[in-house]
Amino acid sequence: EKIKETALKLKGSGYTFLVYKNGEIDIINLSNQETLLHEMVHIFNIDLWEHAYYINYENNKSKYLDNIKEIADFTNASEIYNKIA
Repeated sequence: EKIKETALKLKGSGYTFLVYKNGEIDIINLSNQETLLHEMVHIFNIDLWEHAYYINYENNKSKYLDNIKEIADFTNASEIYNKIA
């Protein structure tokens, strides 16, 4: 729910990232093509550019985010987290 809540705050295009910094997990948004995560380990990201969800969800970003668990592969995210935690 927190990922969805944060992602819905992003206006326009960009990404929502699950990151690890200073021993803590955080969720951040980056607008447009900004993808540099200074001093953070990128664990997982959600593409919030319209091309990522328009075909299946039209302009319904909320529905796309509701279904992210069904379309995302969290295997790599788990491996990254296990290496750094």
